[in-house]
Amino acid sequence: MNLPRSTFYYRTSAPETGPTEAEITALMKTSRMSFPATATGV
Repeated sequence: MNLPRSTFYYRTSAPETGPTEAEITALMKTSRMSFPATATGV
């Protein structure tokens, strides 16, 4: 396959649109507190 090197380094120009690391962590903690029996691995 003859692709130019610049193809490997392609980045979109759109800004990142997802939850932040802090938001993901907060959601995980909330979920874990909602299901305490499964959070301990029992």
